[in-house]
Amino acid sequence: MSHCHNHATCTHTALAEAEKLCAERGLRLTDIRRKVLSIVWQSHKAVTAAQVMQIVGPSQPPVTYRALEFLTKAGLIHHVSSINAYVGCPHPQHQHQSQLLICDSCQTITEITSTPLHQEIARLATQHHFTPAHQIIEIHGTCANCHPA
Repeated sequence: MSHCHNHATCTHTALAEAEKLCAERGLRLTDIRRKVLSIVWQSHKAVTAAQVMQIVGPSQPPVTYRALEFLTKAGLIHHVSSINAYVGCPHPQHQHQSQLLICDSCQTITEITSTPLHQEIARLATQHHFTPAHQIIEIHGTCANCHPA
């Protein structure tokens, strides 16, 4: 996510991918869902529901929350629980387990995927007779741009 600095390109790509995936999956990408997805992709920083509502229109809370829920369930965005915000998913075309690197200074979020880490978590869960339903690991720290020299 943070590797792309042309946010218009990121937004255009995310919207095109969402259109394609929703058509393949028989899901409706309504105008409001498209608009909310576009807002989430405007930068690589997480946005809160309140920030999305400011742009969509403050009189639209239920519509905004339903759109965020749809986009999350469709795998087009991620809910970042630790900061109660949303960020675009750069790999919505396939199910994956994500790790999010969250810069506490500039709020930029980078999604990484580690198969060995996922496999180890699955092994440990099995060892403890636990069946994970969903997994996003959130790692807070400081990105290279914010790290003091």
